[in-house]
Amino acid sequence: MLVDDVYALVGTSHFRRRGMTFDGGVSVASMDRQLDGWGVSASIASFRQMLVARKLGVDVPSGPAATTALWTRLARPESMFAALGELLSEGGQGYCSPVWAGPTDSTVIPQTDDISDPDGLDASANALLGLYEAVILEA
Repeated sequence: MLVDDVYALVGTSHFRRRGMTFDGGVSVASMDRQLDGWGVSASIASFRQMLVARKLGVDVPSGPAATTALWTRLARPESMFAALGELLSEGGQGYCSPVWAGPTDSTVIPQTDDISDPDGLDASANALLGLYEAVILEA
């Protein structure tokens, strides 16, 4: 997860309640307080640019002579999104393809309580009312 080229979270954590509390994910958070004139971290912006370039198969240039227009457009988020939009509208040009829409079978498989609520909290109205009553009576 990259936020505004200022914060990066890289690893196996899922950004939801279960992923941040119950599952055993490991991530590294990076935040650089040295911001450039654009209000972004140069090191995290460079990380994002290289990450997107490698996913697209764009070579990271070894010097100014080897720099491509696409590499340059990946430097800023606004131009990066515009470039990706143009690539997708032109069929990907061998760099990318549209996101898979998912399966056509929309059958929902019900989950057990152990999987859907690993903490085991009974969230029915009666259980919550009983919990609230127990807290009030102890006070």
